[in-house]
Amino acid sequence: MKILHEKLKAEINYPGAITSLRKEVSLLGFKWKRTEDNRRILMEKHEIRYLRIMFLIKIAEYRAQGRAIVYTDETYIDTSDTSSKSYSDRSASGLKKPVSKGNRLIIVNAGGECGFIPNALLMFKANQKSGRQLNERLSL
Repeated sequence: MKILHEKLKAEINYPGAITSLRKEVSLLGFKWKRTEDNRRILMEKHEIRYLRIMFLIKIAEYRAQGRAIVYTDETYIDTSDTSSKSYSDRSASGLKKPVSKGNRLIIVNAGGECGFIPNALLMFKANQKSGRQLNERLSL
């Protein structure tokens, strides 16, 4: 994992730590296996590889047909998100880190080669109930 981390940092300026990379690699469907000579290698699960290949085949097919490809993404903003350090000339004190998590704003949008889809933007203040509703809407 250390070699992969160093390579990703050098080639694509990967910002995360090794532990973050380990989690991301696992979420992508990879797992560690031992070989007959007891070496560890990173293996991709067969079902994940199959799904990726099928996705790439379908995308190539849709592009050849001239169909519009739409991508969706989501992000969030914590209202209480503050930096733990800042530069100061000592004439004023910085912000104190809030005790509570505060509110979270969820942002979801969709777009493609022609830009963002009109009226596709979804923004709302999250709570546990709204988070469940969003998951239900997105899994339709």
